[in-house]
Amino acid sequence: KNVYVLFGTGDLAALDFDGKPVWIRSLAQEYGPFSNRWGMAASPVLHGDRLYMVNDNEDQSYLLALDKRTGAEVWRVPRDEASNWSTPLIWQNDRRTEIVTPGSGKVRSYDLDGKLLWSLQGMSSITIATPYEDNGLLYLSSGYVMDPLRPIYAIRPGADGDISLTSSETAN
Repeated sequence: KNVYVLFGTGDLAALDFDGKPVWIRSLAQEYGPFSNRWGMAASPVLHGDRLYMVNDNEDQSYLLALDKRTGAEVWRVPRDEASNWSTPLIWQNDRRTEIVTPGSGKVRSYDLDGKLLWSLQGMSSITIATPYEDNGLLYLSSGYVMDPLRPIYAIRPGADGDISLTSSETAN
């Protein structure tokens, strides 16, 4: 029924198909300015009755769940992240539904209530790529031209806790 948009100003809005605002929230005003030098790039993600938004920046990073009809906050989870531009993925796998959120150096996955399910360290210092799913596996990648670390990972459903590889591992 609506189009959900995030503007570079930090305004998150639901618009009807005629372009009229249904609701508008100023995330910058509510949670502080977006302090990264290139601005916002992650998109809001719609799933069921909720709209999910990641705001990773230099001051106050978080994952936010809003009611899609009203824009009211359902929950907010603080994140220990620096600036990041990757749009989250809602991964509906054969075990559960997860919100996969790549970040600078680490990927985290949450359940639909904001509880941390698993994390994976070993991403490059800047993450822009959005995760994707194919044939039941989750694929994660990151790469920054100035960073020698440019990994690609395939994750099976059902991960729990810290699934980071040790320096001697190529799989676990």
